Amino acid sequence: MKLSPQIIGISALEFVCLLPSIFPEITSINIAVLPFAPLHNSRADMAGADMKVVRQAQDLREQVGIPFWDGAMIAASTVDPVPFGILTAAKFHQTLAGKPQNLNVNELNLEYITKISNEAQNGNNLLALTSVVNLHGQIIRHIPLLDFHCGFSPEATRVVAAVLRELNQRGALFSSGKSYHFYGVSLLCEEELRVFLGRALFFSPITDKTWIAHQMIENCCALRISGRKDYGRPPKLVAII
Repeated sequence: MKLSPQIIGISALEFVCLLPSIFPEITSINIAVLPFAPLHNSRADMAGADMKVVRQAQDLREQVGIPFWDGAMIAASTVDPVPFGILTAAKFHQTLAGKPQNLNVNELNLEYITKISNEAQNGNNLLALTSVVNLHGQIIRHIPLLDFHCGFSPEATRVVAAVLRELNQRGALFSSGKSYHFYGVSLLCEEELRVFLGRALFFSPITDKTWIAHQMIENCCALRISGRKDYGRPPKLVAII
């Protein structure tokens, strides 16, 4: 389906309510209320070498924009002794198992989804849309979702759009607050989703490599559709690709 430019400016919550019109074949979607991932220093015990890695990773992020965990892995290979704490922290994974709520498209409306979003925020959680959708005949498909790492700017928007075209994707591009979220308009089977995510890794750190790793572990994707304290509003649609 071709998206209309007239919807540019809507929130992720409003976009979710458009999914039944974008994908008339779906019968239900899946949403999940999730806690925010803990900070690196609360994931494992940190010794002197670990803190040295953290400082170097933070410096790399501030000076050249390298993602924290990419910088941490670069720094980890240069310190002695081995920073076991930061390596343990790096492998932290928050599973989606048991958390998604199946929502029939007939129940989907902005008032209801906003209520769930507000409740999640008030509980210091986030509301996410997962890639999983159900079709007639108990068929499961996935919406192509992708998280980006590059900072939001007019130049970055053009590059992100070019990356998505290289991935043969069309859809809706959102400002997530600091970077971008993408929702494709062509449903994928699980194998196609895996290939899509694998190919998206070629464009890291424009794409968010750590986010992709978590999605590949889960065999599905999830993106935040609620607001958050440090970003403010829910993600906003900024471009049709």
